[in-house]
Amino acid sequence: GYGCPCIPKALKEIEFDTTGKTPDYLLYGLTSITKVTDKSASTTEVGQHAFDGCTNLSSYTIQKSAGYIVDEYAFQNCISLTSLPKFPLTEVKDHAFDGCSSLSATPSLENAAYIGDDAFHGCSSITSIKVPNASYFGYSALAGCDSLSELEIPFVGTTIDSSEAFGVLFGTSTRNSYSVAQLSKTYYIPSKLTKLTIGGSSIKGDSCSNLTSVTDLTV
Repeated sequence: GYGCPCIPKALKEIEFDTTGKTPDYLLYGLTSITKVTDKSASTTEVGQHAFDGCTNLSSYTIQKSAGYIVDEYAFQNCISLTSLPKFPLTEVKDHAFDGCSSLSATPSLENAAYIGDDAFHGCSSITSIKVPNASYFGYSALAGCDSLSELEIPFVGTTIDSSEAFGVLFGTSTRNSYSVAQLSKTYYIPSKLTKLTIGGSSIKGDSCSNLTSVTDLTV
């Protein structure tokens, strides 16, 4: 069922004003919806599963935001969504954009403090992600990001004190990728990844070894 049972199942476009947080499960599973406009004067958060499974949603607009959080599964499997509002993302929680295969770019992640597990899993059209200041960067957050050519991360692993390999961000998704052995484990890195920037921490052991696609590395 949908988060709001009063919404017609054939609805294609909707405008609403929910100052602050978009409710959890608002349009969950509403496959007919193609356009969503949030007219709130200050959107701060998109709730869990708010648009999960809205497979025909191609346009999502926010009127105004100083920066907003995207909760767990908020846009999962929104396979027609191509872009997001320009306002910065401050947190992207677990599976927030999982399966958004048409999403080609993200708003600024410059000040994002948290990138959850599988946050961008399967976002196969995104070409660049820059997250220089996060305190957590989740497991398999970038798995299946086949088109990723440029990446900036604050450290290797999931936290600054992590002893994990670079590959934990990509996991074991094998499509359009190549295998690397790092810290006795095998991960799969997008074959298009050529530019990599790592800041803020030392690189431990062979945690970044065998990145054969990377031609431009800044540490």
